[in-house]
Amino acid sequence: GMVKYAEVGDRLKEVCRSIDKLEKIGAEKVRQELAKSDISARAIKKIFSVIEIEGHHETVLDELEKIIGDVAQEGIGELREVRSYLSELGINEGCYRFDPALARGLDYYTGPVFEVVIKDAGIGSVVGGGRWDTLIGQYTGKHIPAVGTSFGLERLIDSMEKLHLLPQIMTKTQVLVIPFNTELIPQSLRFLAELRSAGINSEIYGEPKSFRQTFGYASRKGIPLALVVAPDELSNGQLAIRNMETREQVVCSVDRFVDRIQAILPEL
Repeated sequence: GMVKYAEVGDRLKEVCRSIDKLEKIGAEKVRQELAKSDISARAIKKIFSVIEIEGHHETVLDELEKIIGDVAQEGIGELREVRSYLSELGINEGCYRFDPALARGLDYYTGPVFEVVIKDAGIGSVVGGGRWDTLIGQYTGKHIPAVGTSFGLERLIDSMEKLHLLPQIMTKTQVLVIPFNTELIPQSLRFLAELRSAGINSEIYGEPKSFRQTFGYASRKGIPLALVVAPDELSNGQLAIRNMETREQVVCSVDRFVDRIQAILPEL
């Protein structure tokens, strides 16, 4: 309807693609882009008279009817029908709005398009889609009207993290083996193998760094114990076991460290 009202002929693709950028680049740059696509100033003015309509659902639909009603009765009627269905489904009016500026930059849509935004996430749309009656037929030769959606997994997860909606997943690792330096990695791997042979879920911090970093890693992952393989203790035949929650550290012999850890774990 808007295309007919603005008299842009077969320029639907260019118009929709430009309008789709409205939120990203702003109204003035959209006007400039439309002008570069040889859309007349008169047509651009008409386009903006439509996409700048805002307000309550009925206000938007009434304004659309006033401005482009003669050439868009079918489209406006479809939107009113959608609104009635949402009402029958008990969808809160505050959960949706009609936005004449919404243009999903793809040319296979043949009816209403929509996007879903998560309130207070500040990330943009996480779901988008619309009505497409001819797309399937292009591949099957059969006329199959349809509505399709897709969602952005990364945006969805970012939104859930920002709103603290994701469950905190703790590791199954029980012991983090921390070699003090690269020279101690071979021995640390042997200690790791002993722990695993005893059925203790363990992993090694393979790139020796400061204890602040390695202990921080263990804390972030929820690993309860750290086995510190350091040269001073090792020269005395000992290893250090650190409780990551209490920060208490005990020293035990190399021969008994597995037994000591097995005794500590049930108490955590």
